[in-house]
Amino acid sequence: MERKKRRPPPEQAYQQMSFDEVENLPTPEIILDRCMVTAPPTYVKKGKGHLWDCIVHTLPVWFDLDQDTEYQLHATTYASKANKEHIKPGDMVAVAGIPYTQEIIKQDETTQVLHHLTISKLTVIDRAPEPKPPIITIFEAKLE
Repeated sequence: MERKKRRPPPEQAYQQMSFDEVENLPTPEIILDRCMVTAPPTYVKKGKGHLWDCIVHTLPVWFDLDQDTEYQLHATTYASKANKEHIKPGDMVAVAGIPYTQEIIKQDETTQVLHHLTISKLTVIDRAPEPKPPIITIFEAKLE
């Protein structure tokens, strides 16, 4: 007669995570609702894909007046979709993505923190007004 293998009690079947594993959990996605584009985006070919970068400035809102930060947006898998939006400086956008920070030590030994966001969604809220061409009258043209 063969004996059946015994299953461990349910309490022993679970494993508790250590603190090291908790630190390695993925960071949650954040949404930045009101961002003003401050620099024109770049779109370059990198290897087999493309890379899209842009700099935006988050504007403070009534319930979060401390939200006044500059973010560098990056996209690789979302690069072609982000490029199709044709955003330019002055546009208002809403972005969603995974944030991370980078600390840079300057020559004067001060630390600067750069905020980055790998975007997963980009929505244009408002377009910047188109600059109007200057109007030159006949009198101004004769003076030149």
